[in-house]
Amino acid sequence: MNPGPEAEPIIIILISTVTGHGKLKSKSQQRLKLYNEWLPQIHVDYHEQGINNPYYFAPAAQPYHEVITQWQRDFQVTIGKNHAKYFDQNGWLYFTKEEFDLYYPSYGDTYPVYNGAIGMTYEQARKRRQRSRGHARRW
Repeated sequence: MNPGPEAEPIIIILISTVTGHGKLKSKSQQRLKLYNEWLPQIHVDYHEQGINNPYYFAPAAQPYHEVITQWQRDFQVTIGKNHAKYFDQNGWLYFTKEEFDLYYPSYGDTYPVYNGAIGMTYEQARKRRQRSRGHARRW
């Protein structure tokens, strides 16, 4: 089906929040400005976590805030099942629904959800130990 030239485009924003803690507030303000200019339908908040942690993807942990629609909740499950199918086929470790809820409105994926979009957090294991001023940081 061809939606035709008058159809609204689907806008997707992929945000990486791998940044130093001192720059986080400024980066968050820049992301919020960009988000409000584009108003994407799908928003991905992408992170790295500890080197010993597997991948994380939707669905988010409970509780969900009451303003999150059933359609948004169902989409989280649908996309998560699709990802899990491919991870399982390849024997890759992952987790869902254990952390990263959709309750607090200032999370990178929750703010878009509160505004009607699909927001999802993705976490991947860090490739190596993060360094700070030339010294390995202890986790």
